[in-house]
Amino acid sequence: MLATSADAWNATLYDNLKFNFIRDSAAVAPISRAPGVLVVHPSLPAQSVPELIAYAKSNPGKIPVASAGIGSAPHMYWELFRNLSGVDMLHVPYRGGGPAVTDLLAGQVQVYFGTTASSIEYIRAGKLRPLAVTTATRIAVLPDIPALAEFLPGYEASI
Repeated sequence: MLATSADAWNATLYDNLKFNFIRDSAAVAPISRAPGVLVVHPSLPAQSVPELIAYAKSNPGKIPVASAGIGSAPHMYWELFRNLSGVDMLHVPYRGGGPAVTDLLAGQVQVYFGTTASSIEYIRAGKLRPLAVTTATRIAVLPDIPALAEFLPGYEASI
């Protein structure tokens, strides 16, 4: 059986699962880890994580942050960021990452926690600005982009 982060998240999101993820499964070996990346629309004035936190705190509830839906990896990345930073931003859940990224590129939302794979070409093209990766340390594909843990101790998330 292959288990993903979503299996663990489901155990906390749903009360009536027909199985207990922790009791009924056993880890054998990790296959992969895919880091996420905090990206913003270029029109957002924040150029760094500390600037984003300060901007969000000075505009509580006004900055729209997209997710790929309730319980998705981007939603979990966002919730961990919200809990550790104390910001109040407007969560906009979409029905998948595609629509969320489409609206982010159009400037309809300003912040998104995406997968590195789905964001890298937009970053390289200058259409999205990366502020940080979600892993505890920097990653090889974006070596100049800091890890969120550099600003928010204890932040680490990947799928």
